[in-house]
Amino acid sequence: MGGEDRGGIYTEGAAMNNVELEHHVEMRLDALRNEFAGQADTESITAVGLRHFEHLRRDATINDFIPQLVHRFAREELLSARSDELHNAV
Repeated sequence: MGGEDRGGIYTEGAAMNNVELEHHVEMRLDALRNEFAGQADTESITAVGLRHFEHLRRDATINDFIPQLVHRFAREELLSARSDELHNAV
């Protein structure tokens, strides 16, 4: 039901194409921009997210989880940078 035949391998549902993948990553980056508004500039948030996106996409054979991983890794890096700034300010 709704699966896809990929060279003899039947998969349930289709993997995201590049346009869908980039759209989902952009939605995750928007969430980070909202979360870190006033704490980090949007260009920095975008740069961090895109760096993680390119790294993950480079060798990925399955891209379904890339948006979630980009969000997680970028968020952790941004939180770490914020924590470092707080420690340096004390």
